Amino acid sequence: MALAVSPSNCNHHHHRLLDLLNNQCSSMSQLKQIHAHTLRTTSTSHPHTLFLHSRILHFSSLHHLPYALLFFHTHIHHPNSFAWNTIIRACARSTSTHRKHQAILLYLRMLSQGDVAPDKHSFPFVLKACAYLFAMSEGKQLHAHILKLGLASDVYINNSLIHFYGSCGSLQDARDVFDEMPERSVVSWNVMIDTLVQLNQFDDALMCFRQMQQECFQPDSFAIQSILRACAGLGALSLGMWAHAYVLRRCDPQVADDVLVNNYLLEMYCKCGSLENAKIVFERMEKRDVTSWNTMILGFAMHGQALAALEYLRRMWGFKRL
Repeated sequence: MALAVSPSNCNHHHHRLLDLLNNQCSSMSQLKQIHAHTLRTTSTSHPHTLFLHSRILHFSSLHHLPYALLFFHTHIHHPNSFAWNTIIRACARSTSTHRKHQAILLYLRMLSQGDVAPDKHSFPFVLKACAYLFAMSEGKQLHAHILKLGLASDVYINNSLIHFYGSCGSLQDARDVFDEMPERSVVSWNVMIDTLVQLNQFDDALMCFRQMQQECFQPDSFAIQSILRACAGLGALSLGMWAHAYVLRRCDPQVADDVLVNNYLLEMYCKCGSLENAKIVFERMEKRDVTSWNTMILGFAMHGQALAALEYLRRMWGFKRL
């Protein structure tokens, strides 16, 4: 990737670097070259340089979080809301517990500096970190900040609040947020149904699903997965078969062919003791994963069909019949 750019025209030079970032940069090695060239040939006070820094931060946050954090602390001297949200989001999405704590600390640092107020894009990321950490106290403080800033009507923030409260086991708080939402999306219904299923409120989950349909929202694969889990939890074969029929007749083909949806169908039929239906679903699956095989093997074993369990284990491993 050529980086030799004439500095005679400052604006042209910045646009050239930006073009490299947006259209030709595909690795951290290339990003580091652009970063080094930016340090050598641009002024930190130039407004276009600030924009370049925001793009460098965005790319590195997606590909190498430690680099992004170092860049944020050393080069972003007066971060705007985009910079704060970018680095908070990257930490919140990390699988590291430490990084999720860091997302909350970064949010607190943004508040303490006072130059930039959190916006509607900030809260979903921090709430995600709180949900993972079961940080109920911190999440409630975030909820108070949301109310104070007049963002309580934002559908994305409310979806995140429902997920947060559900993850922390506070069903009533999740219900309150859901009931008070002036506007809902399919995701709102999905997260509420999933919360009810996670907290073993299977009957309420089915009722919420019916309300979702009454309000003309088309269930997607996430909603169907939650409903099948509710049917499995209740041991309600007739309801599970109704849900299966709904998938086949009313949902898009991609939902009916979804591996996760079919895996939950397998689990539901196995838990309800209908192994024949489970076998039909399994044999018709166009794609299977390890969970598909494990569910069938466990289903047979749970119902005393040891030979069938061994046969499916043989098929899973690709062994020839002895």
